[in-house]
Amino acid sequence: MINNFSVKLLKNIKISRQKESNIKLIYWLKGTGQITLNLDKFKMKTRDLMFIMLNDLYSIESKEDSVVVVMEIAFKDYLRFADDYIKLHGYIFSSIERKQMEPFIINLLEFECRKPRILHIKDKLVKHLCVELGYIQRKHRQNSKLENALVDEVHEYIIEHHNQKINRQDLANSLNMSNKELSQVIKYHTPYNNITQYINDVRLKLCLIDILKSKTLIQDIAFEHGFNHFPRFIALFNEKYGATPGQVRKNKQPLNLNNLKTKEMPFDEEAQLTHCRGKKSLSLITIIITSI
Repeated sequence: MINNFSVKLLKNIKISRQKESNIKLIYWLKGTGQITLNLDKFKMKTRDLMFIMLNDLYSIESKEDSVVVVMEIAFKDYLRFADDYIKLHGYIFSSIERKQMEPFIINLLEFECRKPRILHIKDKLVKHLCVELGYIQRKHRQNSKLENALVDEVHEYIIEHHNQKINRQDLANSLNMSNKELSQVIKYHTPYNNITQYINDVRLKLCLIDILKSKTLIQDIAFEHGFNHFPRFIALFNEKYGATPGQVRKNKQPLNLNNLKTKEMPFDEEAQLTHCRGKKSLSLITIIITSI
């Protein structure tokens, strides 16, 4: 059985910055708006699709009368079906990828409109959605040359030891490889040029999460995640995110999950009409059922 899967139609959505605890797909059904994902801003319009990963920091704000589909999948269910590789962070789908995903999204929307709802059918629909996500992400991995199993072991080691001084030789020894072989894995099978760049990127992302979600002194956060030289941490953070840690914390919005203008729409006639208007140009999708 699929647990903790939900589909919501939200009108005038406004979600202040929060940390994702599962997997989300954000499908823009009508209107325009903006999603901020880990400090990157994306202008959203009808039919745009965003993938939000576990531990991503995001906020959503739509223009008036916009309608957004929010699908949430339990992380453990996603792992069951998305095969052996998952992306570390969320992203916006290309137009080709979005066209691959749309039939699965529409099928789930149609299922929500039907009564009675047969649970084993929903399970199959969610499974197919997760499998397709895994397929798309495997293609990302192949296109980025991330096809070496050693990459996963390197990443696990860095995450586990990121708050310590990581010795390149110790890392190489743990993987039964030479320093030269380790350098080649990093250079040719990851987005990084060297191990130091990789370690700093992991540390910076973990620092960013703590800066946004806590009131702990920034210097203490930096030290906790392995930065022993505070000015160096500030310089690296500013270079990566275009602002100092203090500026990022000062400018973050307070957590607000229940904005008064956000309205959840029922899967009724109005929702179906909105859905149909939003997909008039989609030849791959049949008209949603007309009565429930």
